[in-house]
Amino acid sequence: RRLYWMVPLYFLLAWLCGELAMVHLIWQVALTALLGLFGALSDPLAQCGLGLFALSMLATYFVARSLSASIRRLARMADRMGEGGIVSPISSNINEFNIVAKTLSTASFDRDRAEEQLRIVMDELAHRSKNLMAVIQATIRQSARGATSVDEFKEVIVGRIGGLGRSIDLLTQTHWKNISLEGLVRHHLQNFMNSDAQLTVTGKPILLKSDAVQNIGLALHELATNAVKYGSLSTPKGSVDISWETFSGSDDSEQLKLTWVENGGPQSAPPEKSSFGTQITTTHMEAAFNGTVELEYPPEGLRWSLKAPLRNFVEDDASKLEDGPLNA
Repeated sequence: RRLYWMVPLYFLLAWLCGELAMVHLIWQVALTALLGLFGALSDPLAQCGLGLFALSMLATYFVARSLSASIRRLARMADRMGEGGIVSPISSNINEFNIVAKTLSTASFDRDRAEEQLRIVMDELAHRSKNLMAVIQATIRQSARGATSVDEFKEVIVGRIGGLGRSIDLLTQTHWKNISLEGLVRHHLQNFMNSDAQLTVTGKPILLKSDAVQNIGLALHELATNAVKYGSLSTPKGSVDISWETFSGSDDSEQLKLTWVENGGPQSAPPEKSSFGTQITTTHMEAAFNGTVELEYPPEGLRWSLKAPLRNFVEDDASKLEDGPLNA
């Protein structure tokens, strides 16, 4: 019985011996492998293979390092683009990375240019909106002063704002680019004529800038409204002749003369008092184009003409087309 406690000790010693034998075996195998490797080094073919393996591992390391550096640089470019910045292309030893970097750089420049154009468009839209509101406010105030009743005020203001709206509609159709003077005339007067024979348009093709379109549109509306109420367009046989021509002024600057002539209507006479419509066709037009207006009332019909520098009607001299006279 005193020897019972030695049984567990016996098994423990047996386990330790087994473990020591396994470790010894492992060391023998490892030592044998190392001795075999060193022995193989004496073989030239094995030495060549080992050298190629080492070179391939070294080349793989440097390629991986180059790829990692290029990827990090592309990531930094993308981060700067995400922040809205402009990035310059990077140069690496890998052609595909250079192509991607150049594409990112071009995209950043294009986006910046597009954003700048959008800012310009928004500023221009705000400017034009303010101008339109100022014109509408002035129209309402002046119409209210001359109106004798609410119905008359409503009729006048609807007609005048409608005339301004037709000019804006024509501008939006061409994306606020230059509009021909003939197109503006016909667009405004088409609703005032009983037939096409009542309107004659003569003049060289001229492209108007947006401000000129709005101001001339206001004058055309007032002249046409007056002609329908009191002038040549109040009778079926009446007509309106609209013409324009360019000439050299006293300072050798190119001038434009726009003329409105009525025929076949009742005998014309000066109004007893100046109305807002008269102010638009005279004072406003002179101020808008820095020119002079002549308003005459011969018996055969009203005559109105505007003389002003051509540069106040067009963007530049290239906007005026010299294709010869246009008669319609």
